[in-house]
Amino acid sequence: MLKEKPKLLFYCGITMIKPMREISQIIEEKYDCVIDIISGDSQTLYDRLKREQKGDLYLPGSSSFRKKNLRDGILLDKKYIGFNRAAIFVQHGNPKKIKDLTSLVDENIVTMLCNPKNGSIGAGTKEVLKKFGGKKFLKEAFAKSSKIAKNSKELNDALIDKSVDMVINWRATRYWDENQKYIEDIEIDEEYAPKQRMVINLLKFSKHKKIAKAFMKFAASRDGQAIVKKYGFYPKLSSELKTKDASIRAILNAQSNIIILSDGIRMLDANQKLLDFFGDFKNFNDFKKEHKCICDFFEREIPSDDYIVNKDYDGLNWVEYILKNPKRDFKVIMKKGEKLHHFSISVKEQIFNKLTQDIFMVITLNDITKEVEIQTKLKELNFTLEKRIREEIEKNREKDKQLFHQSRLAQMGEMIGMIAHQWRQPLSAISSASIAINMKAQMDMLDSKSAIELADKISEFTQYLSKTIDDFREFYKDKKEKQDITYKELIDSTLNIVEVSLKNKNIKLVIDIESEIVFQTYANELKQVLLNLIKNAEDALLEKEVKNPYIKILAQENRLIVSDNGGGIPEDIIDKIFDPYFSTKSLNGTGLGLYMSKTIIEEHCEGKLTVHNEADGAVFVIELLVKHH
Repeated sequence: MLKEKPKLLFYCGITMIKPMREISQIIEEKYDCVIDIISGDSQTLYDRLKREQKGDLYLPGSSSFRKKNLRDGILLDKKYIGFNRAAIFVQHGNPKKIKDLTSLVDENIVTMLCNPKNGSIGAGTKEVLKKFGGKKFLKEAFAKSSKIAKNSKELNDALIDKSVDMVINWRATRYWDENQKYIEDIEIDEEYAPKQRMVINLLKFSKHKKIAKAFMKFAASRDGQAIVKKYGFYPKLSSELKTKDASIRAILNAQSNIIILSDGIRMLDANQKLLDFFGDFKNFNDFKKEHKCICDFFEREIPSDDYIVNKDYDGLNWVEYILKNPKRDFKVIMKKGEKLHHFSISVKEQIFNKLTQDIFMVITLNDITKEVEIQTKLKELNFTLEKRIREEIEKNREKDKQLFHQSRLAQMGEMIGMIAHQWRQPLSAISSASIAINMKAQMDMLDSKSAIELADKISEFTQYLSKTIDDFREFYKDKKEKQDITYKELIDSTLNIVEVSLKNKNIKLVIDIESEIVFQTYANELKQVLLNLIKNAEDALLEKEVKNPYIKILAQENRLIVSDNGGGIPEDIIDKIFDPYFSTKSLNGTGLGLYMSKTIIEEHCEGKLTVHNEADGAVFVIELLVKHH
């Protein structure tokens, strides 16, 4: 006969039901048990468990219910599992333009409050209103309430069906899927609405104390806290930030970038650079009263997908989206006065206390406006240079040397953008590592192992930057003599310049080197031809928005082949693509790249450059007069 599974009874305040259900599923699977959850308002739940004298766990909406009922001797062990906080809730878009608690006594605003004797939010509301306006204001607000709700769900339902304009509810419920589209929250000053501890309690008549204690321990653990935070609650030790406020603020203010600390949903703190940039706020608390998130300032008109806006990214908010894509270089645009400023933006998870695993998001914004302006000027310069080249060619088609020189300047301008792109991520990583060293040192948490690891990372990235400089310098050396080279050396040197760009655009590289011969050629000119063919393939794949794009490079005895899966070149123009000024690109095409590539291969390298279409796309074939050396 099968042994019956242990069955636990859990009395859970209605506000905490979602994270507790998720944790219950984990405990049920781990301990092969069944957990029945009874939800409702906190005091009604306590009255029931006291009357029926059964059950294992009790989680009210705030710790005040434990204090109130502790004398009964029913509530034994406890675990703090996080914080909740009261907030003003209004209809989406805030049509009545409600700003603060004074609207509770405005005759033009329809309000609803919760019964202080039943739900935890009712008791919390009573304390908030008493602190804000005294007993008189408390009495007036409850007297004007259109209805007295039993629990937080009734409050939210009334806003969703638009029967009321304003309620006070636990902040976390605003972020639940069923509420997000219909409800907005307005923060109440922490002086009136401090964070309320959530305490899970073991009941004296529990029949399964071992499993019940395991549930409590998991809910307070790092994994449990991640679940609690996912549903909009504050992690249990985020208040620790206050105890170290002076030292942390000194560290933050010493940084040259804008740095924001967040719990993943809201800003907790920021350095002086934030206030310096916006200039209209006396302190960070004033800033928070008007803006819950730095994303309020993100411009929505953006030049590319690398720029972040405040929107839903396939179910992720912008912070989660950045964290999920650590290899991408994200940017934002924010306005200061009438000027638009460009920032690189990164998000890192930082553990501030090893023992408690208290985690915050460190958001770093680095002003790159000057860099963007320089790149824009370079593009304009490139366009001007290309225009001048076309004019000179029209005047005298024999001036090929001038054409090559001017085109090379334009190409080098593009390379400056590539260098900036390849440097941004290691520079950001060096900045993050140095901030981590600084913070840990200030808080006496910097052990030798951490110091060595962070120093090694900084060394690794500085070596990478140095190597990048060498690669670009070597690539553009003006060597007029033939060099000994292999196909592998040729391809590797070229990919050092362009591989990062291809990876960031999710373009797969397929390299197949069938020949290991050493041959003599004008290596740098051949590399520039190969780079031009790769960049042309990249542009075609991006312009056509090809799914699963790839570029293939095949090296044979005397042939170098570059192909892609971009669908090929239309047959009616394929014979014209090597003509000067002929371009298939919709934007910024000069029509010179393939013309010069063919000239280099056929006139300088004594080879041949041809193109044809195959099933997947265009195939460029460089045939070389290879002499074994």
